[in-house]
Amino acid sequence: MQPALPLERELRDELVSNLTQYSAGQDPLSYLQDSVFEKNPEHVGRIATLLGRPPAAYYLDVVRYCEISAWSEEPPLIVSLLKAFEPVHAYPTKIQAILTQGPFRCHPSRQPYWVCRVTLDMPLLDRQLTRYAAIQICEGQQLTGQPGHRVLRVNGPDNTGKKYTLKFFEYLAAIQPLQAGVLHFDFGEGDGDVSTLAENEGIPVELYIARRLEEQARRHRQRLSTWQGGLPAPGGLPAPGLPAPGAAAGAAGGAQKPYAFRPLSDTQQRTRWAGELAREFVTQVLSRMAGIPPGWWVVVFSRCEQIPQQAEEFVRRLIERAAGADSDSAVEGDRGPLRVVLLGNSDAVMPSPVYQDHILEDDLEQQKLTMAEVRQYFQTFCLSRLLQLDADPLKHEERLKQLARKSYRRAGEIFRTEMPKPPWPRALARAVMEETLPLEALAAQKRA
Repeated sequence: MQPALPLERELRDELVSNLTQYSAGQDPLSYLQDSVFEKNPEHVGRIATLLGRPPAAYYLDVVRYCEISAWSEEPPLIVSLLKAFEPVHAYPTKIQAILTQGPFRCHPSRQPYWVCRVTLDMPLLDRQLTRYAAIQICEGQQLTGQPGHRVLRVNGPDNTGKKYTLKFFEYLAAIQPLQAGVLHFDFGEGDGDVSTLAENEGIPVELYIARRLEEQARRHRQRLSTWQGGLPAPGGLPAPGLPAPGAAAGAAGGAQKPYAFRPLSDTQQRTRWAGELAREFVTQVLSRMAGIPPGWWVVVFSRCEQIPQQAEEFVRRLIERAAGADSDSAVEGDRGPLRVVLLGNSDAVMPSPVYQDHILEDDLEQQKLTMAEVRQYFQTFCLSRLLQLDADPLKHEERLKQLARKSYRRAGEIFRTEMPKPPWPRALARAVMEETLPLEALAAQKRA
C-alpha cells in the first residue's frame, strides 16, 4: 500500500502550482496565515524567507514543511494545506489516508513539552524540571528578557531515566527541526575510552570531541537541505533527525566540508587552547551560517562521570558559552545558539558560580513516580490522540484513574517477580506501555 506521506512528486508540484495561483496579487505570508496556518500562525516564521527567491521555490518549502510537521498539530498541517484549495481542488482520498495512517502526535497540539512518549516504548513520566528547562532552552529567553536556565544537569543512579532526557530533546528537535538540533556525545560509548579513541587518531581528546560534534552538526544541516521522506510507521514516532524542509539547500551550498579546527601546537598552553577551541566550535561551527536552521543547538553529554581529565576544560568552557557567552549578560547568552545538557555526575566540569543562575539541576534520585504521574501520562496521551474514553467527563476521568491503578499494580508485579529485578522506573514504563497499546488501537479505529 502506498503510504500517505511523503507526498508523491506530482502532488507536490500541483500544490506548489495551487499556492502560486491562489496567492496571486496577495502578500504570500498573509495568504499563508489566512488560508493554511490560520490556527497555527507561528509556523510561517519557521519557513525560510521568501526574500530573493522565486515564489515556486518558497512554496515548495511550504509544502515540504507541512509534510515534515504534519503530525505536530491537529489537524495535521499537511491536511490544512490540502483543504486550502477546496472546492476547486479537493483531495479527500489523500486527506483520509493521512488521518487514518498517521503519523500521530504524542503531545497535545501546540504543547510539545508535555509529550507523553518520546519513543515507541519510552513513556516520559513526570520530569517537570527537565520539561521546564526545555521550554527555556528551545523558546529562547530573549523573548522575556529574564535570565534563563540554559544548561541542564540531570543526575541520578543508573536506570532512573537519564537516557529518556536525550530522547526527549531528540523528540523536540524532530517535531521542530527548523528551531532546534541535538548533538550528542557519550563519554562511555565505544570499544575504548574517549582518550584511547583520540590517541588512535593522533589528536588531543578535546579535538576528538569537537570533531565528532561538528560532524553531527554538518550532517544535520545536510538533512535540512534535502527531503527524502522517511516518515514513521502508522502510530509511531519520528526518527531523531528526520529530513526537514529544503530551506537551507541554496544557502548551505550543498554538502559541507569538515571544519578545520586550529590544532594544539604548544602543550604548555593546552588549557588556553581548550578554551579557544570551545569558542571556535560555537562561532565557526554552530554560528557560522547565520539564518540557516536550526536556531538552537542542544549539545547533550552522556555519562559525564567518565569525562577524561584533559577534556574537562573544553566541556567547562562550552558550558560557560551556553550560560553566559563572553559575558555574564543573560541577553548575550540567550542570543547564542548553544545550550548544554549534562547527563550523569558533572561536578568536575562546573564553571564559576557566577553562571549558577543559568544552570538547572534535575536529580532523578528524588523523583517520585506515583499514580498521579501515571494518570497524567494517560490524560496527555488521550489529549494527543483526541481520544475520549467516555462521553461523560466524570466517567472519562474515572477511566484515567483505572488505567493508572492497573499500570501501577502491573508494575509492582513485574518488580516483584522478574529476575533479575528491573529498576522501578523501567518496570513502571513497561506496565504503562502495556495499557497504551489497546488505547492506540482504539484511537486508530476512531480516526478511520
